[in-house]
Amino acid sequence: MSDEERKSSPEDEQSSSESSSDSSEDEHEEKKDEEEKPEPEPEKEESAEPEEDHDKPKEEHGDGGGDKHKVEDIDEGISKMMKYGTAEVFKGTIYPREDFSAESAAETLENAMSGLGTDEQPIIDVASNISNSQRQEVVKVYKTMFGKDLIEELLSELTGNFEEAILALFQPRTYYDAWTLNKAMSGPGTKDMVLIELLCTRSNAEIQEICECYEKHFEKTLEQDILDDTSGYFKRLLVSCLQANRDELTEEEMERVLSEGPGCVIDEGKAKEEAEKLYQAGEGKIGTEEDTFLQIMSLRHFYQLRATFDAYKEVSGKDILEAVIGEFTGDEEDGFKAVVMCARNRPEYFADRLYNSMKGAGTDDSTLIRVIVSRSEIDLQNVKEVFEKKYGKTLLSFVEDDTSGDYKRLLASIVGS
Repeated sequence: MSDEERKSSPEDEQSSSESSSDSSEDEHEEKKDEEEKPEPEPEKEESAEPEEDHDKPKEEHGDGGGDKHKVEDIDEGISKMMKYGTAEVFKGTIYPREDFSAESAAETLENAMSGLGTDEQPIIDVASNISNSQRQEVVKVYKTMFGKDLIEELLSELTGNFEEAILALFQPRTYYDAWTLNKAMSGPGTKDMVLIELLCTRSNAEIQEICECYEKHFEKTLEQDILDDTSGYFKRLLVSCLQANRDELTEEEMERVLSEGPGCVIDEGKAKEEAEKLYQAGEGKIGTEEDTFLQIMSLRHFYQLRATFDAYKEVSGKDILEAVIGEFTGDEEDGFKAVVMCARNRPEYFADRLYNSMKGAGTDDSTLIRVIVSRSEIDLQNVKEVFEKKYGKTLLSFVEDDTSGDYKRLLASIVGS
């Protein structure tokens, strides 16, 4: 796909610190260095992915088919909204299967890896058609049935980007986030866009779980690693996110938003007051009072921030993103842009991340895998809709143009048509 077909987004967030790889057949099948793949979780978390339990199951279907896009009823989705900190009904592309059998799935995987060679298609069918919590059941049952560790077996049988994507699917989601953050800060340099993507977009509950998991498995706190590996206001923004103390709606407030609209949880007076503070801290003076931006953007819930951003345009005549771009640079700019975009439309933020991972020559496969896998049970269907509207082509068509072989078939199965 040519650069001309893929015009850059004004919210281009691709970091030069993130590696890109050629999308040819040979490169996609080449085995990556071991440290770049999700490592087997040292200890299985007994409560892995409890948040998935309230998702509505898929209807029965075969191993490789079925409707993955069933929309949850609003009543059944309230607990999910609480988990993700918003009163919006997001839709994933993967849901728990009603006809799921951990024993059957484990046997399918064993048969696919037995004998000479590996039959990748059954692995794709199992991994892309059950939820993460169900995959964790498969991992446990596989070890009971065959006396072998499933993750280690997959590592020995698969290679390249296909292996990375399969391992990402079979790790507990919270552990995968914690592992990704750890790897982003390991070795020389720090992959700052990875830190931004994970820490500036997660809800309070998600951040708390990530911090607990990180300390358990890496024997140090995530905050200490952030303090050691970042600096300036970028460090302060990330540390602020780690506190998991942003205002979020109560269950009662979420129900009111669903029935009455967002206006019922917005303080218009505060929005105007804080919009004026942001203006006076940035465009309204020489220099920038970063503390004001940090305090407002790290404390207010997303509906309140939207109202503040609307009021900001009335005060200054400019969009808040223009102000952020004008007042900040580098990682600080990228971090505050992520907060603004997630407050306005979180699926659009991830649509941009996916677009930036595939535009131009080469593909940032780790970002492509991470976003598709991590959003598959949350809002990937919404991301797809935003992607097509914004970029004029489907996410599936981009993925199929930029990937190949089993890797392409796996991602295409998760994304869906």
